[in-house]
Amino acid sequence: MFVYSISSVLAASKILNEENPIVLMLLMGCTMFADMYLLYFIKFSDERNFYKLQFEMMAQQEKIQYENYEMHRERYKEAMSILHDVDKHIKMIEALYQKDMKNEAMNYTKQINDMLKPLIPIAYTDNPIMNCLLFDKKRMTDTLGIDFVIKTTTADINFMKPVDVTTLFGNLIDNAITACKKCKGKKYIGLFIDEYNDMIAIRIENSIAEDLHIKDGKIIENKRPSNGIGLLNIKRCVDEYEGTVIYKEKEDLIVCDIILNRTDR
Repeated sequence: MFVYSISSVLAASKILNEENPIVLMLLMGCTMFADMYLLYFIKFSDERNFYKLQFEMMAQQEKIQYENYEMHRERYKEAMSILHDVDKHIKMIEALYQKDMKNEAMNYTKQINDMLKPLIPIAYTDNPIMNCLLFDKKRMTDTLGIDFVIKTTTADINFMKPVDVTTLFGNLIDNAITACKKCKGKKYIGLFIDEYNDMIAIRIENSIAEDLHIKDGKIIENKRPSNGIGLLNIKRCVDEYEGTVIYKEKEDLIVCDIILNRTDR
């Protein structure tokens, strides 16, 4: 557009010297039309890209919500299958005691306890949604051979919207799992949540198999668009609570430090 405008001005100057006003007006009109069209096209393209990005972020967030729903539904089905036969189990235990088969009754009770244990979420925090999410991700990492360490204090995250809890921590952990899958050696994820006055400090670190390009605390290059959308959703959630997110490398780990400001909502 710049080159075209300069060329038109130079041409107009020559025409002006030749005293040909009709051609001059026509040329200037074409120049103005072309400039306005290009400006409109650039604006339209920017808006289109913006809304496309927003749509992809919403789609990725909905995907995480749906996966979380599916995990809860599977656990519900497991619980229902056990509860369906609970009367039979109780009667069996009573029968064993009546026959003075205490050892057998104790072993049977232990088996029932082992069946129920995977269905009881560990109270990592006082937020039930967070507990369910961490519980399901822990089960997933155990099956993948990933050492997932979770350390939390009495940090209160109930000020966060349920959808933000799922989106923020779901993306953080899923990104870490994706990175660990590519590691041939030790596979490790650490999640640490602490509280400082009116702020919540979150750190997640994980093993990586490839170097990342990090500058000023930001990942500046990512070849996987889906991961890029996940990073944008993390940033959106952090901004929602007037927080900060910083990425850095530490030996063979990628570390993400997040600070959230507790706000009344």
